[in-house]
This record gives sequence, structure tokens and C-alpha cells, in this order.
Amino acid sequence: MVGAARRGLFGDDLRDRPARGRSLALREQASRGEVEFYGRYREISPPDRLVFTEIFAQYPDVESIVTTTLPAEGDKTRMRVVVRYPSQEVRDIVMKSGMEHGARASYDRFEDLLARLGAPVSPGDRRAARA
Repeated sequence: MVGAARRGLFGDDLRDRPARGRSLALREQASRGEVEFYGRYREISPPDRLVFTEIFAQYPDVESIVTTTLPAEGDKTRMRVVVRYPSQEVRDIVMKSGMEHGARASYDRFEDLLARLGAPVSPGDRRAARA
């Protein structure tokens, strides 16, 4: 359910790797290869906060911090994801890479899943903030 519909999680893609922590491999079904991200959980505070590191395997020395919060708003829950990059330069590279399209597709697929499960879904405000 991650990324564009032509991508997906396959087999044992969720792996515990002692040196790197929990990893997630995303592979395209086409022959263009594999894209892998991994990281470690820093904070898990049910039911409304998750913080973890994210490292793109191709650049193992560049660690980003991802904070997901799920604040209740009346009878709904908003999902807010903030990614802190180690520098403005890294942030700019990511913003120009086109990865936003895969993220948008992931959120669309997540929204579809919630709707199929019967959860009330309102189209979110999906802006890529450059703060």
C-alpha cells in the first residue's frame, strides 16, 4: 500500500536488521530495481504520535526524522506528517526529486483503504510545506 500502484511491498520486505533497525524495501514491479528506506523508531506514543528516523539506502549518511501525529478533531482524526531533513540542501534535493508523487500516491491509497474499512474520510490538505 506504499507508493504508486505499480509499486508494492513484497515477501519479507519488512525486515529487522540489527545494524539498521526496522527496514522497509519498496520494489517497483518493473525492472527498474529496488528503492529501500530504513530507520529506527525513536518514539511510539499510542494512540497519537510516532517518531522514527528515515534513511534512503542509497545515501546512508543522510538521516531524516519523521514525526507523525494523529490529533483528534471532533469525531475525526487528522494525520500530520512532518519530515525534518538534516539541511536545507537535502530538503531541496528531496523536493526536486519527484518523491512527492510517490508520497501523494501512498496517501491516496491509504485514504482508499480507510474508506473501504468504513472510516469517515475527508480529502486532506496535502501540501508539501517548505518550512
